Amino acid sequence: CRELRIPCQSMDLKRGQDAADPESYKHLRPVDFVWAHPPYWRMIRYNKHENCLSNLPTLDAFLDRMQTILRLSKTVLKPHGKIAILLGGYCGTL
Repeated sequence: CRELRIPCQSMDLKRGQDAADPESYKHLRPVDFVWAHPPYWRMIRYNKHENCLSNLPTLDAFLDRMQTILRLSKTVLKPHGKIAILLGGYCGTL
Protein backbone atom coordinates (compact mmCIF):
# COMPACT_ATOMS: atom_id res chain seq x y z
CA CYS A 1 0.00 0.00 0.00
CA ARG A 2 2.77 2.41 0.93
CA GLU A 3 4.57 1.84 -2.36
CA LEU A 4 1.36 2.39 -4.35
CA ARG A 5 0.29 5.29 -2.12
CA ILE A 6 -2.93 3.56 -1.19
CA PRO A 7 -4.27 4.54 2.23
CA CYS A 8 -4.11 1.56 4.56
CA GLN A 9 -5.52 0.86 8.00
CA SER A 10 -4.28 -2.34 9.58
CA MET A 11 -4.61 -4.22 12.82
CA ASP A 12 -2.70 -7.03 14.44
CA LEU A 13 -3.15 -8.88 17.72
CA LYS A 14 0.58 -8.39 18.35
CA ARG A 15 -0.09 -4.64 18.49
CA GLY A 16 -3.09 -5.08 20.82
CA GLN A 17 -5.78 -4.99 18.16
CA ASP A 18 -8.10 -7.99 18.28
CA ALA A 19 -10.05 -8.29 15.02
CA ALA A 20 -12.81 -10.11 16.94
CA ASP A 21 -13.27 -7.19 19.37
CA PRO A 22 -15.68 -4.42 18.29
CA GLU A 23 -13.48 -1.86 20.10
CA SER A 24 -10.74 -2.46 17.50
CA TYR A 25 -13.02 -1.04 14.79
CA LYS A 26 -14.17 2.15 16.51
CA HIS A 27 -11.25 4.27 15.21
CA LEU A 28 -11.34 2.94 11.64
CA ARG A 29 -12.60 5.03 8.75
CA PRO A 30 -14.96 3.44 6.18
CA VAL A 31 -13.04 1.46 3.57
CA ASP A 32 -13.60 0.12 0.06
CA PHE A 33 -11.70 -3.10 0.64
CA VAL A 34 -10.86 -5.38 3.54
CA TRP A 35 -7.99 -7.82 3.09
CA ALA A 36 -7.68 -10.49 5.77
CA HIS A 37 -4.97 -13.08 6.21
CA PRO A 38 -5.94 -14.82 9.44
CA PRO A 39 -3.71 -17.31 11.23
CA TYR A 40 -4.37 -20.92 10.35
CA TRP A 41 -5.99 -23.04 13.00
CA ARG A 42 -3.58 -25.64 14.43
CA MET A 43 -1.10 -25.50 11.53
CA ILE A 44 1.22 -22.78 12.80
CA ARG A 45 1.26 -21.34 16.31
CA TYR A 46 2.01 -17.66 15.79
CA ASN A 47 2.15 -16.74 19.46
CA LYS A 48 0.74 -17.79 22.82
CA HIS A 49 -2.03 -15.19 22.96
CA GLU A 50 -5.31 -16.84 23.96
CA ASN A 51 -7.27 -14.82 21.36
CA CYS A 52 -5.05 -15.84 18.45
CA LEU A 53 -7.01 -17.90 15.94
CA SER A 54 -4.17 -20.40 15.72
CA ASN A 55 -4.54 -21.22 19.43
CA LEU A 56 -8.26 -21.90 19.63
CA PRO A 57 -9.13 -25.33 21.07
CA THR A 58 -11.58 -26.52 18.38
CA LEU A 59 -12.40 -25.97 14.74
CA ASP A 60 -15.85 -24.72 15.79
CA ALA A 61 -14.23 -22.09 18.04
CA PHE A 62 -12.02 -21.03 15.11
CA LEU A 63 -15.01 -20.77 12.75
CA ASP A 64 -17.10 -18.86 15.30
CA ARG A 65 -14.31 -16.33 15.87
CA MET A 66 -13.68 -16.02 12.14
CA GLN A 67 -17.40 -15.34 11.61
CA THR A 68 -17.21 -12.58 14.23
CA ILE A 69 -14.23 -11.06 12.44
CA LEU A 70 -16.08 -11.09 9.11
CA ARG A 71 -19.18 -9.48 10.63
CA LEU A 72 -17.07 -6.76 12.25
CA SER A 73 -15.09 -6.20 9.05
CA LYS A 74 -18.36 -5.60 7.23
CA THR A 75 -19.16 -2.74 9.62
CA VAL A 76 -16.32 -0.63 8.21
CA LEU A 77 -17.04 -1.34 4.54
CA LYS A 78 -18.41 1.39 2.32
CA PRO A 79 -21.50 0.46 0.27
CA HIS A 80 -20.43 -2.03 -2.41
CA GLY A 81 -17.12 -2.63 -0.59
CA LYS A 82 -15.40 -6.01 -0.83
CA ILE A 83 -13.77 -8.41 1.61
CA ALA A 84 -11.01 -10.81 0.51
CA ILE A 85 -9.59 -13.55 2.70
CA LEU A 86 -6.39 -15.45 2.11
CA LEU A 87 -6.78 -18.76 3.87
CA GLY A 88 -4.61 -21.78 3.17
CA GLY A 89 -5.80 -25.34 2.88
CA TYR A 90 -5.49 -27.60 5.89
CA CYS A 91 -3.35 -30.72 5.63
CA GLY A 92 -3.79 -33.38 8.26
CA THR A 93 -6.53 -34.86 10.36
CA LEU A 94 -9.02 -32.87 12.35
